[in-house]
Amino acid sequence: MRAFISVLFFLLIPRAVCSVMIVTEERPPYTSVSPSGHISGAATERVRKLMKAADIDYQLKVYPWARAYNTALSRSNTLIYPILKTAQRSSKFYWYCPLMQGLPIYLFRLKERQDIQIQDLNDAKGLLVGVSRQDWNEIFLRQHGFTEGVNLDVSTDENANLLQLLAGRVDMVLVTEISVVERLRKLNLSRDIIEKALNTDFKESTPLCLALNTESDVETKQRLDTAFEYYLKNSGYNREQ
Repeated sequence: MRAFISVLFFLLIPRAVCSVMIVTEERPPYTSVSPSGHISGAATERVRKLMKAADIDYQLKVYPWARAYNTALSRSNTLIYPILKTAQRSSKFYWYCPLMQGLPIYLFRLKERQDIQIQDLNDAKGLLVGVSRQDWNEIFLRQHGFTEGVNLDVSTDENANLLQLLAGRVDMVLVTEISVVERLRKLNLSRDIIEKALNTDFKESTPLCLALNTESDVETKQRLDTAFEYYLKNSGYNREQ
């Protein structure tokens, strides 16, 4: 009888509410921030739905990418998106892939820079390309032999990269078209001042993911696992390993 009462008492205790921090950067169309501070975007809406399905409370923060990445890496019960799963990052997080499919990535130059004529990434190694610290564009170009201080200029985020391009401090930036157009719009600048210099082999099918710090609570991970499997069944995607 005493054992039964103990079990009953345990069952009547309210379950601890799972709570996480979610970090991201502003990167249209995946994540966008309105003048009032509201965070939206295609990836953001999917993350919000996942949190609701998993019954997890959350705080959503927008940081420069390097700060967002280091926060997710060092703090338990922290998620980050949209993030690429690379060989170097694979063991550092629990992965939920794909959150959504990526978009084509281009090297952009100022339209007035007609002296920049390249056929492939090797041609670009004689120029200076702006990228974001610890972001996919830095990783991608380093994998193709680019070096910081030689042909890579590493900034805090894509906004800083674009400003570097506009000021003539870098020759090109590596970015999606939607992202650079949206950033120009916010600066009240025309899309026509830039143009594509090269379409990279960073394919549109590259999956973007949600990632969870490996020191996070077991229940948090279990709830996310269940919610994400349900999401995949209703999205038409197959889970990436």
